[in-house]
Amino acid sequence: MDSQSVLLELAKGAGFLLALSYLVSWNYRKDYKSEGLHQVINGGFFGVAVVIGMMFPLTLSQGIIFDARTVVLGVGSAIGGPVTALVSASIALLYRFYLGGGGALVGAVSIITSSSLGVLFWFLAKHNKIKTSFLATLLLGFAIHLVNVLLFLLLPLPPMDMFISIGLPMLLVFSPATAILYKMLQTELHWKDEKIQRIKVIQERDKALEGYTETLIQTINAIALTVEKRDPYTAGHQSNVAALSLQLRKNWAGVKTGSWGCF
Repeated sequence: MDSQSVLLELAKGAGFLLALSYLVSWNYRKDYKSEGLHQVINGGFFGVAVVIGMMFPLTLSQGIIFDARTVVLGVGSAIGGPVTALVSASIALLYRFYLGGGGALVGAVSIITSSSLGVLFWFLAKHNKIKTSFLATLLLGFAIHLVNVLLFLLLPLPPMDMFISIGLPMLLVFSPATAILYKMLQTELHWKDEKIQRIKVIQERDKALEGYTETLIQTINAIALTVEKRDPYTAGHQSNVAALSLQLRKNWAGVKTGSWGCF
């Protein structure tokens, strides 16, 4: 198989897995009681995406297959962290050993190294050691697939032929595919973070307004007591108005949150 045909096949496989993995993005919008559960489910999605990709690989010879699993596992681990990496890599390893063949062991090492490099990127990004720019994720993709190209030396095929026919096309296609998929999923993470931040701002605002309201009520009560000493006929009027105003505000808050109050 010539390099041009390999390049086309790898590009088709990468495009398919990019689309499939992006379906994971809807899961980032869901809220879970446990963040650990969220990561496990994400890992399951990425693992299933990898399995589907291995069902339609580029087959070089019996038991030696190539697909975009390294892209999905690397990005999934870089986005989701160790838990997501462990779940997705475990699913991928089980299926790769199920397929068997002469390249099974090398394929397993490829799965482990891709996930490990993704977790390393996640750790560095979390501790602000690197920026998650397009260039940084492009370098992540290049590093993952350079390691995988070096693993070709362990396959029972001529290393130079493998490098020219598979290695170069893999670096050219899968490196940018890694960066693209990462940025696509990162957009979903930013959307969720912004949503959480907006909710926190609203909660803090409501808490502050409640404090201001209580202060206002206390001020009104102080004024009312002063007025009542001068005019007993209107005694209690100011307190009743203040209480009614407070109840109106609570009911209005109930309308916004969907829980109605009553007078």
